[in-house]
Formats: sequence, structure tokens, C-alpha cells
Amino acid sequence: MRQDVATYRKHLVGLENLARTVSERAQPGNETVARLAEYLVVRLSGFIEVSIRAILSDYVAHSVKKQEVAAFVEARLGKDYNLNEERIRQIVGSFSPEWAQKTKESLSGPLKESIDSVVSVRNALAHGDQVSVSLKTAIDDYHYVLVAMQNVATICNPTAQQWFT
Repeated sequence: MRQDVATYRKHLVGLENLARTVSERAQPGNETVARLAEYLVVRLSGFIEVSIRAILSDYVAHSVKKQEVAAFVEARLGKDYNLNEERIRQIVGSFSPEWAQKTKESLSGPLKESIDSVVSVRNALAHGDQVSVSLKTAIDDYHYVLVAMQNVATICNPTAQQWFT
């Protein structure tokens, strides 16, 4: 597993465990629980970005013989943020229109909703807006995002699929 993905996964697992413990002991409306849910969403948004970069960078590193091409793709991928479902499709579509179509099919329903919600809430928080996200929703989004990243890996770079199981 790539170290960047592994580090994020480890942190998210710890956050999920902390969130479950805190939510079991906290009173309804607890401010700490609300802030923990927000933090989990922000970290999830970063996880999406790191995961997409890792999946595609790893693909390029193992598929392209010219190191300059791989370096170019790596640098280009490092400039993509706010990766909602549509933006993920655009990025994978720049590699292959077939990947874009398969990504659209595999990131539908709750997977798309979770990705888009995570990015939207993260942006709202970053701009100082008031948002309401429950800890349960954040934890559910975490699990949907894992499945979504596994689906993207399956389409674009099957060897990376194991990073998300």
C-alpha cells in the first residue's frame, strides 16, 4: 500500500473509533461531537484527493516508460482539489473516456451523494459557513468513500484496489 494512502487510512480508522466512543458517551447536541464530525469530513475530503492522486500516479508510474511523462502527470494531479464525483470523472476521463463512463456508473447513488456531500461540507467549513453534519452521517460517508475509492481503483488501476479493502 502506498504510504500516503496508508497514513490517511490509519488516521481515519482512529477517528472513526474515537467518534464511536465519544458519541456513545456524549449527550445529544454535544459541541465536541459536532466538531469531531466536521473534522472527520475535512479529513475525508483530503483522503479523496490523496487517493485519486495515488491511484492515477501509481498507474502512470507502472504504465509509462518515460519518467518525464510520469513526472508531468504527478505534478498535474497535485493541483486538483475539491474532488466531487463530477471532478473525479473528469480527471479519470482525461486518461480514458471508458474510465469516465465506468466511474459514473460505479459512483452512483449513496457513493456519489457521500463524495459530493463531503466536498461540499468541507468547502463550507473552509469558508466559515455554518454547517450541520451528524457524526453518524460522517461515519457513513467514511465507509461510502472507501467503497468509492476502491471502485475507482478497480476501474483505473486494479493493483491499487487492495489499498481500500
